[in-house]
Amino acid sequence: MKQSQPLSSSTIGFVERVVVDGRYVEDLQADPQHVASALAVELSDASAREIRSADRSQLFGELYEHKFNGPGSGDGRHATIVAEKATASFGGAIIVGIIVGIVVSAALALKKTKTPSPPPPPPPPPQGN
Repeated sequence: MKQSQPLSSSTIGFVERVVVDGRYVEDLQADPQHVASALAVELSDASAREIRSADRSQLFGELYEHKFNGPGSGDGRHATIVAEKATASFGGAIIVGIIVGIVVSAALALKKTKTPSPPPPPPPPPQGN
């Protein structure tokens, strides 16, 4: 039986880590605790149960919604089509991981506000002899 309730934020955060890493996407639902151990992160029993009982399209659809539209922004149906097509093969899963990683990195870079350095001082006036 596959669940239809929204995933918890801790579960979505864990799925994001797995996708960004990219190495364990195929193992995610079969053995989420092993994946957590391999990534050296904690995973609650509740999150592991959510991952095992969710449809693959729900996992990636809700991650998509969370990253691009913010938490709680929708039911993920339009993202489901993208997730189902992209995760049809291992290669597709890696591509999703790379894309999410790039988008997350770009978003973090844009969030950082750098204060511009002041312009260099003007050169001193020429001294006459």
